[in-house]
Amino acid sequence: IIYLMNGVIGYLSPEGVLINKQDITEKILRWIVKRVNEYLLIPPLPAVLFHEKGYIRIVEKEENMTLDTDELFNYFMYYDPYFMTKYIVFRDLVSRGYILVDKSNKEILLLEGWRLDKPKEKLRFILLEEGGSISIKKLYETINKEDGKWRYIIACIERRGSVTYYDVASW
Repeated sequence: IIYLMNGVIGYLSPEGVLINKQDITEKILRWIVKRVNEYLLIPPLPAVLFHEKGYIRIVEKEENMTLDTDELFNYFMYYDPYFMTKYIVFRDLVSRGYILVDKSNKEILLLEGWRLDKPKEKLRFILLEEGGSISIKKLYETINKEDGKWRYIIACIERRGSVTYYDVASW
């Protein structure tokens, strides 16, 4: 169960947080990605960010105990081993004014979105962990399969959690 800023209750699921559509606030609306029956889904990345900022409180359903941030990370990392890596970049970029959606797959970690002050500039962030690897072929295919409407940025995450961004000007 999740209590949002105005007392709205939501439900934790492997896909994120489900809340009643009539209980949506302006702050939450931009993060909704799909409808699930009578509920709307907030994906895991923004749901954890709302929790960390104190906008929502997540309560374990059976025991009615509030989950701490570590328990929430463990929950989502069970379903996505790269959740923490994605969350580090997501939190940093949201603090800089970006709206992002997780578009990762088995081959590449990818966040896409735009800046609030530049909504027409479409951005894709390719995430690379320090010590990790990615196929150059997959990287090349990801960047070159588009018609040029996306600007690509590589986000390198070091072990201590800092992120360095590299603009992919041409490939």
